[in-house]
Amino acid sequence: MNNIPTNDFFDEREQSLLNFVGHWHRTQKRKYTGDPYVKHLIAVARMVKSYTHDSTLVAVAICHDLYEDTNCPEKDLLDALSIAGYSRTEGKLINRLIWELTDEYIKAKYPELNRRERKKREAQRLWAVSPQAQTVKYADMIDNVGDLAQNDPGFGKRYLSEMKDILNKMDAGAANLYKQALEAAEIAEKLIKAHQKDR
Repeated sequence: MNNIPTNDFFDEREQSLLNFVGHWHRTQKRKYTGDPYVKHLIAVARMVKSYTHDSTLVAVAICHDLYEDTNCPEKDLLDALSIAGYSRTEGKLINRLIWELTDEYIKAKYPELNRRERKKREAQRLWAVSPQAQTVKYADMIDNVGDLAQNDPGFGKRYLSEMKDILNKMDAGAANLYKQALEAAEIAEKLIKAHQKDR
């Protein structure tokens, strides 16, 4: 996927990285809207850029699902970061933060654990990741919970509970975005409750 339109919000390095990541996510769609999955990555990256102005974290936001949802080799990402103009030091940091954001407790690795237990352990893992990774995770959850509250309130209720568990002790990231995540959770909860009343 080349030349993903971003309305000039992203600089040349970020645009190059978006094109690279868009290629790896090219066959994936958002479940409820059918939109290209890359729209989620753009939304998360825009949020991070608006709240932090940290170019490294914007790159992490663009790539945050790369290892979790695609088979992209680490070397390919590091090469793409170098080609885009990120320094070796920046590339290593971006790569490390993406791994911090990659789910560890997945069904394929822990088939003996049910979803509740996997998510409990994942929350505990996230409480200990770096403040930078936590910042990107806030934006990821904000975009996800809004989508679910609108399009799948049933599953949205479960996701919202898991999101609250994570936010309960994952508060070391950017304070302004953390506050936004708490507010997004409140809005989502109201939407879900309203949907339940209408049924």
